[in-house]
Amino acid sequence: MQTFYKICLLLLIVGGVNWGLVGLFQFDLVGWLLGGSTSVWSRIVFALVGLAALGCIPNLFSEEPEEESEPWTDYYKKTEPVGNSGGYYQFCKVQFKDGGNPYAYLTGGLPLAVGDFVVVPVGNRNAEKTGRVTDVFVCSAQDAPYPPEKAKFVLRKSEQTAFTEKKIPPVEPAKNEKAATPMPPVPVEPPAVQTVPDKTALFEVEPVPEAPTFTLPPLPVRDEPKKPKRRIPWGWLAAGVAAVAFFVFALPPLKRTAEANRQMVIAQQAAEREKREQEEQRAEQARLEEEAKQLRQQEEREAALQAEKDAGIPYIGMPESSIDATRTLGTHGMAKSGWAYKKDGTFKQMTYYWYTNKRTPIFTAVCQDGKVIETQKNDGYWSGNTLLVPVVKPDIPTTFHSGSSGSVREDYDNPEDLYEDNRDWYDDEDEAWDEWENG
Repeated sequence: MQTFYKICLLLLIVGGVNWGLVGLFQFDLVGWLLGGSTSVWSRIVFALVGLAALGCIPNLFSEEPEEESEPWTDYYKKTEPVGNSGGYYQFCKVQFKDGGNPYAYLTGGLPLAVGDFVVVPVGNRNAEKTGRVTDVFVCSAQDAPYPPEKAKFVLRKSEQTAFTEKKIPPVEPAKNEKAATPMPPVPVEPPAVQTVPDKTALFEVEPVPEAPTFTLPPLPVRDEPKKPKRRIPWGWLAAGVAAVAFFVFALPPLKRTAEANRQMVIAQQAAEREKREQEEQRAEQARLEEEAKQLRQQEEREAALQAEKDAGIPYIGMPESSIDATRTLGTHGMAKSGWAYKKDGTFKQMTYYWYTNKRTPIFTAVCQDGKVIETQKNDGYWSGNTLLVPVVKPDIPTTFHSGSSGSVREDYDNPEDLYEDNRDWYDDEDEAWDEWENG
């Protein structure tokens, strides 16, 4: 039971500290350590604290042990009895009633003799009790009747000289029994007198006493045995009432709260799941739309490419060797080689031009690595893929080399020439300036 009460006390300390923190600082220590006040582990701890409180209710109705006397405190502090150095201890055996079992106690240095009455602690609560010394002896720790480190000390001598006898109440006659009536006297006949012949008596005859009568004493009247008073276990009764009240009044609200929390968690999980599904649906829809857009663009490019093929003009991906064999444009008017300066490197390119009168370019095709990579039409001379003016071959060199060093500064003396010769490469003259400055 001591272990049980210690566990209950520990749980009550935990609950008290936690509620103190809640009251002073609005901080739930148990909830903070175990994942919130409504978590399963926090509720288990709170339930254990409540059960510990119910288990301590019987202590309110238990008898308080008498306070220990001052000599007990003094002797308890002693590590070894006086005069018994060297590992030897002085024990005495104490008897609490005539013919009772003796119990071993350390004398604590008190001068005791057989027959002395002493006061000793008894039980877990060390209640004081008077007993008689039946033996005094000195022994080592190995021969001690009880481990010296666990043995208790004699508190003090007692002025008592004998055990108190228990008073036996007189036995009263039962109410339903009648008092015994005295028996009538029993007459005793005198012995018969023999007749003696009339002779002179030689001796005197003593007179015969009268017949005695005997009367039996009345039977003692016995008292009706009293029934022992049964003590009402108020502590256990209160604990039972508290337990019933807990299950009747406190448990249903706790169940409702737990169910509400469970439903709230289920609703939150459902909302998160729905939100996640919606996000996945939106992502899937965006992916499908992007794929459809890319597919449309691919189809548009393929359609434009096929239209250019059908119109007989150069198209992207066309071999450079077939660029002069187109039906609409025929042989190019001028070709110019040069270097393309891009972020991922420098590439050698060949640009082909087709002109109309007045040396106006009407179509441009850029080739790299033996294939057409870019085409450009002058919108003023085209209606879709239909050429509106005739192709005129200009009176200029067919091929013009812009340089082969790979450096813009070495190929061009100034950025204006770079821009004039390569207008289709740059959006404006500033971009040509930047290219020329970077070399």
